[in-house]
Amino acid sequence: MRDISGDLRDRASLLEEQIDSAQGQFDKLVEQFRREHDNRLNGLRSELDAVTAVLGIEARRLGSIPPSPEARPQLRTSQPPPQQARPDQLLAGFPARKKSA
Repeated sequence: MRDISGDLRDRASLLEEQIDSAQGQFDKLVEQFRREHDNRLNGLRSELDAVTAVLGIEARRLGSIPPSPEARPQLRTSQPPPQQARPDQLLAGFPARKKSA
């Protein structure tokens, strides 16, 4: 019977190289996805900041919307909460261009 231990070692080292190569590709993809995720998240955060700023401006302009719950502590009183403006009222005074037909 022939000794196959050398062949098995060669096969094991080949498999180890393939595993290392696949792990390297996986690590590169994970890093690429993390960068893409961070870029998208930063873009969304900047959009959220812009929308929040516009909402704050509109709230001050209308004077009828209280600050967001995160910005002020909750007070427990027997009075009902103040009426909030509907979203369609927020931009009621905002100039808009009419589309020509």
